[in-house]
Amino acid sequence: MISLEIDNLQFTLGLLSAEICLLPLLPHIILFLYENSVHSKRHLKILYRMKTTFLLSLLLAFFSLNVFAEQAETIKRIHLNKTKTTPKVLPGTRSVQLLYVSAYLSSDNSALVVDFFREYDEVQILVKSALTGEMIYSDSYTTPTNVVIAMPEMEKGREYLLEISLGETILSGEFSIE
Repeated sequence: MISLEIDNLQFTLGLLSAEICLLPLLPHIILFLYENSVHSKRHLKILYRMKTTFLLSLLLAFFSLNVFAEQAETIKRIHLNKTKTTPKVLPGTRSVQLLYVSAYLSSDNSALVVDFFREYDEVQILVKSALTGEMIYSDSYTTPTNVVIAMPEMEKGREYLLEISLGETILSGEFSIE
């Protein structure tokens, strides 16, 4: 067995009796092994640099996307209160009843959106001026899921009252246009 060390690379050649005839080729074998090990190290360095460059580029792209992100326009949610309901207290029921209705103004204050997360048979939606009581909008719906009401005649700085009648329950909320 022959062991050689060239530039901190160790080569071990096990020689059997049949391989002794290859001794004249030993310098060529050593040169071949040395060159291949240097090339493989060179390839590993290149591969390592490529991976590093790729990962750094990926991180840079990820963080630059966050820099160019814009803030979403906010919507104005209308807080709805239950104002009138006929008492139907059954034994074993909870005192808090969930509202399956959500109302909000669009970001440009041009539309009023009412979402129903449960089926209701008869729904009436009213929009009034909070100061004068003047009716701005009134309509009835059967089994609505999403109602979008265009409100071009709403003035900035005025307060309005939204009333949603769900059978015997009335939900109301105030909002203003800014």
